[in-house]
Amino acid sequence: MLLPAFFSFVRRASTNAATAKLPSPDRNTQLVAKCTKELEHFRESKWQLFSSPPEKLVSWKFTSVPNGKDRYVTLRRGLTFTPYADPVPCTAHCGFCSETMQRVGTEVTNYYQARQRLSGTPLPPDYSEYFTALRIVLGQLDGQRMGLSLSGLEATAEPVWLMHLLQVVGETSSLWDEKVLYTNGCGFVDDQLLQEFAKASFDRVELSRQHYSEDVNQRIMRFHRNVEIRSNDAYEQVVRRLKSSVQCLKNSCILTATGINSIGEIEAYCRWAANLGVHCVVFRELSRFSNSAYVANPTTKWINKNRVSIEPLLSQVLPEFGQARQGWRYMHSTVGYYYYNEHFSFEGMEVVLEVSSYEALQQCLTAAPDNVDKLIFHFNGNLTTDWDPSSCVVGTYRSETAAAGKAKNSPVSSCDPRLSWSRCCLQSGELRHCGAT
Repeated sequence: MLLPAFFSFVRRASTNAATAKLPSPDRNTQLVAKCTKELEHFRESKWQLFSSPPEKLVSWKFTSVPNGKDRYVTLRRGLTFTPYADPVPCTAHCGFCSETMQRVGTEVTNYYQARQRLSGTPLPPDYSEYFTALRIVLGQLDGQRMGLSLSGLEATAEPVWLMHLLQVVGETSSLWDEKVLYTNGCGFVDDQLLQEFAKASFDRVELSRQHYSEDVNQRIMRFHRNVEIRSNDAYEQVVRRLKSSVQCLKNSCILTATGINSIGEIEAYCRWAANLGVHCVVFRELSRFSNSAYVANPTTKWINKNRVSIEPLLSQVLPEFGQARQGWRYMHSTVGYYYYNEHFSFEGMEVVLEVSSYEALQQCLTAAPDNVDKLIFHFNGNLTTDWDPSSCVVGTYRSETAAAGKAKNSPVSSCDPRLSWSRCCLQSGELRHCGAT
């Protein structure tokens, strides 16, 4: 992964008035099995069942800044856009973190270099120039309908960055038919940040928690010792406050041998979540990948040791159509371009069992490099269709001079990720840190 680069230009994209939209029906395909044979076909084929008809593809032009180079791509209706959350290191060090996985042949192939990026304390980026670049990108997407998918490291770990982002999201509200945040929730222990987030009217928050036991969860997520949400008490308070701040609050749990690894454990987790007032939980298998495609390191070893496959669990919940496990009811299946899941009802709660494939994702990128299912804006100024900030680049939105030299000479922002939200303030419409007292 590359260190954040800086931008040295000033330009604003036009904004549009907010319009209410429903989530795009093109984002994935919902299927309902009618018999055992159909169900078996769904489970065997998974993401291969997904396709985008030609009428759901549209040609689009991106113009890089500052060199003015044009790139034409084909956007799939229903695509998602991710402003990759990377302003400060993540507050957790999950054993399965994909940020420490490196594809063979990419720049960083050393596990410890990648790990340092997550655990170090880099100088904060120049947020104003980053958001100027983001506005340009979104201005070039004016007229599109997209889903905002906010993920990356941990978006709530840096409240100043998140507040700026929410402002830009509000300015470009006509672009978004759905807004989703994926988070461990660490920043939401502060009521003020949570109140400000609520004003953005996100459709869904997926709150990551790997076990109902605080100790087991910590063995997997490995929060820093000073991160409040590592405790179940703090986590449960955040859940209760978030429920009134978002349309849909969903718990997200990765299936692991160390943590949730059986139907009995899934049911125990669901009952714990239900007691907190959560009505939907998604359990995901660790994303599948080819060992030969990734550099062997502690993360890949952890994943291989802890993988819990989804197929045996699906067979236990619904071995044949119409013969669900007691308390469970099949609702439907969903296929996306690199994922598959099944939705069930369990004791009044919606439960999703999901699997995805990095191999399928890479196959999509390789087979049709100009067909775009997802756009990701990285801190180095690259707009890509890949999670790697230097791969599958659609456009570059930065000054080459700035990328080469400004990071070294840039004045240090007063924004320190270790400062709490209580030391931040709003002044004259601008977000800034007030500094420690």
